[in-house]
Amino acid sequence: MRIKLGLGLDGMKPKRIQSTLGEKEVGPIGFLTILETQCGIAAVADSTTTRIIQYLACLQEMDTPDRFYHQSFAVDQFNVARTLLQWRDSWYEAGWSGQLEGEVSLRLKDMADIEQSAKEVVGNGLGERLQNVLSALDNQKTQIEQVFLLDSLASFSPLWQQILKHFTVTTEVDLKPSAKQGSDLSLLQNSLQQLSTQSLAKGDDGSVNKIKLAGDNSFVVIKARSKAVSARLISQWLAKESESLHDKTVALLASQSGGEIDEALEAVDLPRLGFESLSPWRPVLQVLPITLDLLWAPLNPEILLQFLMHPVGPLVARIRKPLAKIVAQSPGIGGEKWQDKLDELLENEKLREYFTEKDFKQLNADIKYWFDSERYDPNEGLPIEVAKQRCIKVANWLAQQQAKIQDDSMRSLFGAAHSQASELNTALSNLLEGGTTNIKPEQLRYLLDQLTGSGTGIVDKYSECLADQPKWLVGTQQADSFNQAVDSVIWWDLQAQGSDSGYAWSSKEVQQLAKQGVLLPELDKQLQHQALSWLKPINAATESLVLVLHDSDEAHHPLWDQINSCVENWHEISAEDSVLTKEPIISLN
Repeated sequence: MRIKLGLGLDGMKPKRIQSTLGEKEVGPIGFLTILETQCGIAAVADSTTTRIIQYLACLQEMDTPDRFYHQSFAVDQFNVARTLLQWRDSWYEAGWSGQLEGEVSLRLKDMADIEQSAKEVVGNGLGERLQNVLSALDNQKTQIEQVFLLDSLASFSPLWQQILKHFTVTTEVDLKPSAKQGSDLSLLQNSLQQLSTQSLAKGDDGSVNKIKLAGDNSFVVIKARSKAVSARLISQWLAKESESLHDKTVALLASQSGGEIDEALEAVDLPRLGFESLSPWRPVLQVLPITLDLLWAPLNPEILLQFLMHPVGPLVARIRKPLAKIVAQSPGIGGEKWQDKLDELLENEKLREYFTEKDFKQLNADIKYWFDSERYDPNEGLPIEVAKQRCIKVANWLAQQQAKIQDDSMRSLFGAAHSQASELNTALSNLLEGGTTNIKPEQLRYLLDQLTGSGTGIVDKYSECLADQPKWLVGTQQADSFNQAVDSVIWWDLQAQGSDSGYAWSSKEVQQLAKQGVLLPELDKQLQHQALSWLKPINAATESLVLVLHDSDEAHHPLWDQINSCVENWHEISAEDSVLTKEPIISLN
């Protein structure tokens, strides 16, 4: 087996799909999974939320007034546990053995003390998985014949570099400027390349001498007030050009909000590229939070109304919806109007065909459970056993619904909600085992947010292709996923992205960690690699490059500042004007 390994290749890849035998192109996570499989190492089982709770129990066990985290822990246990777990994981990724010897700061000593308990309790993170593979490779062989690195060896962490020593490694040349010499695109590529090496010519005042472009349409900037307008413009333009692009490759890079581009492509009968469009607000993912909120006293009429009006729920809609009208008029449960309507609904149920006495008893039990269960003071917290019972109740209902659904996409969505309920039940069990008996609203909300995360995708929308046509349009969400030339690149929504502000450790602590073999990545080198990764989509384009910027973005990408600093006089288009005039952007054939 041959492996092509690139730092940005764990997601979508901007290239046409090719049939390969005995070769895989993967990112670090993909390669780690292959190595674990071939070394016979068990797959990771614990979720991030479970690991946070496991580490929280260790922090509770070791907590004393003189611990560095004590005061913050007393205010917000979950966020402190998450932050310290991230610190711990970053150490293991940098080669930590789990111990610190000699003279170290109080913070480092506390972390090492906690680890003596945590290493037996907390599930493996990425760093421990890498170390397990490294240890296994000392005694085992794999079926991997050669590894081709698509990024420099120095850009990989020290732990990865040690793993790669076990293989025959070849580093393939980084993408170099590949546009036709003399074109605007070529001038831009070369200017940015020289800027990265600080070799651009400068004037007497020290400022960079800007290169004046000819405006030949090989480099185009589109500015739009809204993403919806630019997505519509790009999709309509690609649709018009599509007949002449079957022997070309056009790569569309959308780091964020790619779902909007997919919707626009679908509207003009072009295949979707499969960009993720995650949301925690899918109705079925809200069932568990709403049913848990019903357990707090006093009962919140707004939560009750949400439960009754929600598109899906563990109580049949023909009961919930009529009761919602009553609550809208007279908020609360148990009033005269509520009881009259409930009696009427139950009488109607008796008249339903095939409705048995057993069904009637179950419906009465469900109504009593969802509306008349004991409620708890938020200041004292919800008994974890009660919360677990509700999770199990919701999980069982979701499993029953999933079994009845024929549509695969909806089955997938209900499956995600079932996992949410099951994982929360597991997380609550871990808390119970750690000695916690009650959980407060903000803590429960935190766990739900952790489990739901960014949400789930649009389950019935996938990457598509057209019959009898080559896949000339490809997509990606990462700039550093480009490792070969393409004809045209469209970088949609070139906006600034969040980045790490630095380590929480002092320079002295970083030095102390380094002496212990914990080699944290140098921040300067990380920034340099990030800046070089931004050049990959630029250098990959051989014929044309289109950058799309939006006025609605809070800040533009740093690459845009670099472009402004070294070139001028590019071809610029207003998306709104172009949509109105229906003029093509440029010709891609």
